[in-house]
Amino acid sequence: MVGVIRNWVWRILGTISVGLGVAGILLPLLPTTPFLLLAAWCYDRGSPRLHAWLLQLPCFGRHLSRYLHHRSMTPAAKAVSLTFLWSSLGLSAWMWVDRLPLRLILLAVGAGVTTHILLLHESSP
Repeated sequence: MVGVIRNWVWRILGTISVGLGVAGILLPLLPTTPFLLLAAWCYDRGSPRLHAWLLQLPCFGRHLSRYLHHRSMTPAAKAVSLTFLWSSLGLSAWMWVDRLPLRLILLAVGAGVTTHILLLHESSP
């Protein structure tokens, strides 16, 4: 009984994460990738069927699978990711953040994510 409840909790958390990830496609400050990676992690624990479904989605399944199984990204995906990252962080710092400490936090987050992305292996498309 406990296992069944635990699986449902993982499925619900995964589904919420997918929803937040999809919303992040449209909302500039809501990150898509971390939520989709979280969804994959939750589904992996609660539903092999939903995990396989997520990794086979045409829009981003290939990218998630590459990252999860090989810790790699294509050069084009790296370029797009970094462009969107710095565009959204720059826009946020310019339009909505008026305090230097918060801008420095955005800069630190951007530097950390950039370092992570650049250190990933490069895979072919």
